Amino acid sequence: RDVDLIISLSDGGMRDALSILDQVLRYSGDTLNEQDIMDVFAIESLQEKLSLIDSIVNSDVEDVLQRLNKYILKGTDIKRLTDDLLGILKDILIYQTSANSEYLNYLNEQQASELSACLNEEETMKMIEALLNAQKDFKNVPSITSLFQVVVLNMCLIRKGKKKVVQNNYL
Repeated sequence: RDVDLIISLSDGGMRDALSILDQVLRYSGDTLNEQDIMDVFAIESLQEKLSLIDSIVNSDVEDVLQRLNKYILKGTDIKRLTDDLLGILKDILIYQTSANSEYLNYLNEQQASELSACLNEEETMKMIEALLNAQKDFKNVPSITSLFQVVVLNMCLIRKGKKKVVQNNYL
């Protein structure tokens, strides 16, 4: 799992992977663990990303705002978080349209199944489109963080007014 995270961060580049490994080992005192990798590169765990999606799906704006503030204070890599949220939503859409777990990259079958039951395909697609547009707009705004906050709050509106359906079983 730790190695998979390094591979993901390096986008498959061997030199980048070795550089990442070297940085993490220097930081951690010659031990390799996922938390140190996430700390060094300011990324969030899958668990945290699923919790954020849970709050978005349930339009829990208060929790979403608290999480966003935590990310800002921590210095979370917003571009990477956006990419990862997009990947999770893509997995949900794949599962919604095929019910096949073979093509999932971020989620296991149980997570994909439970999240797929919480959103319909149209809602999932709207959230994907919002994140894709944000990625394009990141190049043109002075504050990526502010744009990300607006996009995530907009994603909350996609489900607003619908009854709570997520029970956190997939977390």
